[in-house]
Amino acid sequence: MNALFRILLSSIFLVQLTHLANAKPKRNRWSFKVDLPMDILATQASLDELKEDIRSKLNDLEAVVNKRCEAKTMMEKEIVRFTSENPKADHMYGSLSGDLMKSTKGLIVIQENLGMTNEITDRALKIAKLGNLVTLAVDLYRGDIAQTHDEARELSGMLSYDGAMKDIEGAAMYLKSRGIKKVGITGFCFGGRITLSAAALINPDLISAAAPFYGIPDPEMCGCNISNIAVPVQAHFGMNDTSRSANPVEAEKLRILLENIGDKNEFFFYDNAGHAFNRVDGDRYNKDADELSLKRLVDFMNKHLM
Repeated sequence: MNALFRILLSSIFLVQLTHLANAKPKRNRWSFKVDLPMDILATQASLDELKEDIRSKLNDLEAVVNKRCEAKTMMEKEIVRFTSENPKADHMYGSLSGDLMKSTKGLIVIQENLGMTNEITDRALKIAKLGNLVTLAVDLYRGDIAQTHDEARELSGMLSYDGAMKDIEGAAMYLKSRGIKKVGITGFCFGGRITLSAAALINPDLISAAAPFYGIPDPEMCGCNISNIAVPVQAHFGMNDTSRSANPVEAEKLRILLENIGDKNEFFFYDNAGHAFNRVDGDRYNKDADELSLKRLVDFMNKHLM
């Protein structure tokens, strides 16, 4: 507001200067033409220069104000609350990033089994900026964050898949209430399993595309059949993954299944990449695989969330 006030004052000053510079002396019947002295002509030239200088500064100031106003529409990890039909609680929280003024494409980001950590919300923000998407990282544990792998296994083991699906439906409806036209979902490790489950269980009107990272759900645990997936899927796995459910052997089974159920599905293996290769703060982080996979992710979502 201060910047806009300064623009207003400067504009008024410029108008007054222009009026003074262009004003003609009043003449009566006794007046006669005279040549203006050089010092008056010099003053006129100075006023013209001053006007141009003020115009230039006003243009610069307007550009700064517009840039600041534009920046305010870009949300970065804004904590939001939305409703859910999860029997555990009727609401939940998420981290919202992106520009709702410039994008109508939403992407739900599902945590790893540690919980909604800063690393996950940072990754969601990175994805939003990279693909001009509006991302919503959802807190499925409702505030709990594991400090050890044992705690992570305990928290993920206690999670109700039915409840998680209700949470994701609530997240999708929240994004649509904010002006998002289509919503996709992605997740990492545990979040990858949840992502594929959501693609199989949730109405395509709410979830329009899915991109799991190194995660395959247990059909008995999730109560889902991947063969029922009707939305485009893009999957990402590391060739050096030694985990029980996301190693190359299991990933290849998923690749064949996805190939058989839809021609829009995509599958990528990453050389020299292990499990959790996207986790920047992890000891298995692979920069090349991370950057390439996220680039493919945003391209895929931008294509299928039109």
